[in-house]
Amino acid sequence: MNIFAIGDVHGCLNELTSLHKKILTHDKFDVNNDILVYLGDYIDRGRESKRVIDQILKLKNNKIQTINLMGNHDEFMINFFFNNKNNIENWLNFGLDQTLRSYGIEVVDFIKDGFGDDIIEQLRKTLLSKMSEAHINFFKNLELSFSSEK
Repeated sequence: MNIFAIGDVHGCLNELTSLHKKILTHDKFDVNNDILVYLGDYIDRGRESKRVIDQILKLKNNKIQTINLMGNHDEFMINFFFNNKNNIENWLNFGLDQTLRSYGIEVVDFIKDGFGDDIIEQLRKTLLSKMSEAHINFFKNLELSFSSEK
């Protein structure tokens, strides 16, 4: 069993696609035994966060074994989305605007009048309406750690 680790994708789809191609066509890659371990930080900074998640889910659906770990950027999403935290002001410093834009949301349309809980709740509801069930489950099911017998 080989383990291929991929970290800090940050919404960069072209780079992820290129890396997937190199791994999946590697002469030692065994689709039945090898694992792709993503080290987190799928979102923020790059323009294609939504499509990065789509790409990873597509591999899973094609029976490629993947482990998806949570990075600190993903934790921002989880805290905002599932734990109802008003962390937008801080998250903006880490690339939130690019992530929301990939889901068709302009964050400035919401925060132009501040960061009040009512504004943030409306943003949360809008994001929920734009995210597919598969994406919601992706973030809900991120792991904190992974270990192997080897």
